[in-house]
Amino acid sequence: MKINDAFLGLIMGVIGVAIVLHAQTFPVMAGMQYGPEFFPSIIGGGIALCGVGMVVSWATSRRADPWVTVPDWMRSQINVVRALGVLAAVVFYIIASPALGFILTIFLTALGLLLLLANPLWLSMIIALVLPAVLHFGFSVGLRVPLPRGIIEKLLT
Repeated sequence: MKINDAFLGLIMGVIGVAIVLHAQTFPVMAGMQYGPEFFPSIIGGGIALCGVGMVVSWATSRRADPWVTVPDWMRSQINVVRALGVLAAVVFYIIASPALGFILTIFLTALGLLLLLANPLWLSMIIALVLPAVLHFGFSVGLRVPLPRGIIEKLLT
């Protein structure tokens, strides 16, 4: 989907200003030359400037682009279902991972997405079985990120 640069720039400008304004509400840290609002303000200002740049670029180009252009792939129902499946997988992970745990949730999510993308069942199963182990090792052991514990994780310890 192609969104008009002026519209997207306007949204970015508003978000950037909102970030800067919100950062100003952060508490002042005694004895520090730069407070906690410093870097968020720089980032918000940068986002706002990029938004202004997009609006100016659109205004000087004298193009009459529509606000939104729908690409060809969105005219196919299966492609739209597949794109929505990715969003559904993220929502499923957020809702299910506290109860099921990381390993089982990633297995189910990966298997569902791989099958939705029309991969063969045998390949989907192999990937869905290997992926949670690799991710669990990488995040939990390698990076020491606490992951949601569930049925399988309780059996491992």
